[in-house]
Amino acid sequence: NPNTMGVRKFAVIVGSGSYNPLTRMHLRAFFLGKQHLESKSDYVVLGSLLSPAHPSTVRQRYRACPNENMPPLHRLAIAQMCVESSRWMSVDPWEITRRRAMDYSSLLDHTSRMLQHNFPSIEVRIFYLCKSNAIPLISPTVLRESNYGCICVTRPQESDQLRKSLGKRWNGLIYVADDNAILDAAMDKISAKNVRDKLKAKESIVPLVGNS
Repeated sequence: NPNTMGVRKFAVIVGSGSYNPLTRMHLRAFFLGKQHLESKSDYVVLGSLLSPAHPSTVRQRYRACPNENMPPLHRLAIAQMCVESSRWMSVDPWEITRRRAMDYSSLLDHTSRMLQHNFPSIEVRIFYLCKSNAIPLISPTVLRESNYGCICVTRPQESDQLRKSLGKRWNGLIYVADDNAILDAAMDKISAKNVRDKLKAKESIVPLVGNS
């Protein structure tokens, strides 16, 4: 109920990636992004949308090892299983089911239309979650024109470099969330490649992706 929130503003986090497959570390980035927005600003995050990338995008990224490219419906199903028990995370199949690959602005515009259709009386700002190496590919002008934001979750050494590289054009558009937690060895080793390696070796992947 917006009337009970006072001066708080509403936000939704949208992130896209290969998710080949989705892992607990991917989910951690969304959690840290939500935590940072709510602690460093007046925003309350209503939810997060995870968007598995289009098959052609994933084929391009894994062109050196095509046998590790999971079928799109498998990537989508795994992602849906990973978030099925979450109250604030969901998977949006829009991007992965298009006829061609879509860029980040098309994904954000789609999300904006969906939110306006379902919640016409509530103003929600959309934040694009990405890695630091994706920032050069994002136009601050495009974000500003549509009132989108950007949130980047990085390790401390990356954070300093990223902040130094950002110009005035990014003022008010980007939040840099430091992931300075000391992870245990099991968590720090979680990656999509580790999942694929364990699958090929017929080893358990439960610690990496959960029971579902």
